[in-house]
Amino acid sequence: MTYTIILFVTRKPTITPDEFKDHWENKHIPLLQSITGSLFPIHVRQYLIRIDRKGFGGPANRNHPLLLLRGTVDDFDYDAIAHLTFESEKAFHQFYHVIYETTAQAQLAADEKRFLDTEKMKTVVVGNTAVSRPHLQAQFIKTFSNCQLGGDIKAPKAFDLPVLSSGSSTPTFKSEWDI
Repeated sequence: MTYTIILFVTRKPTITPDEFKDHWENKHIPLLQSITGSLFPIHVRQYLIRIDRKGFGGPANRNHPLLLLRGTVDDFDYDAIAHLTFESEKAFHQFYHVIYETTAQAQLAADEKRFLDTEKMKTVVVGNTAVSRPHLQAQFIKTFSNCQLGGDIKAPKAFDLPVLSSGSSTPTFKSEWDI
């Protein structure tokens, strides 16, 4: 059975969201891959969409508020979510041993200080994945299998989200959003 952890990651306030993403994708991930080799898990990263609007964000993101659909900016004071999926709990422990109980720890910690607010990082273990639209399960699995092979998943420009019209209790779906 696979073993998945989710990280909620916050960038240092001194760098922009684009600088944060660039460092994570092009420096930190390659460093982590070079240290862990074949122990490197399926590592899916999702970045919260932020817009440039001075003075409208939360405390850590004053000039980069979220594209928020529900909740408050204080509820989402992180910049990305990472899903790390290991073949098993044993594989996770092997990975963990390499990054935290060897000389690699100092190297990784030094790099993390360049772009992360490590005190705000949160990590949790999650259970099995449930797919609500079974007819899309094969597509979902194929997408994440491609990711394991080095594929890159890009957020779509248009996607369907439910929209409640004024006075209606039945949602319609809107595909085009001005982001």
